[in-house]
Amino acid sequence: MPALNAAAVPNAFLTARHCLLRLGKLQRGEKVLIHSGWRRGLAAIQVAQQAGAEIFATAGSEEKRAYLRSWSFPRVQFANAGFCSRNPKHHRGKE
Repeated sequence: MPALNAAAVPNAFLTARHCLLRLGKLQRGEKVLIHSGWRRGLAAIQVAQQAGAEIFATAGSEEKRAYLRSWSFPRVQFANAGFCSRNPKHHRGKE
């Protein structure tokens, strides 16, 4: 792993912990949607898993979903494969 990428790993976990636990006050049993559970999203998944949350994640391709499944996160479910936050049809009341 290049040094620049390695240096970003602690930042991803600090950001995930700050946002999910401190600001969001995520509690055991709550549901959380992690958009793009890929790369930085892996840190958010691990923090949410440690908190005991029910995790829903999105991944942009079947390859990425398969990669996430290979990590054997027992509580991660994948949002509908047809869901894309960039698609205006999925914006509540907005196009």
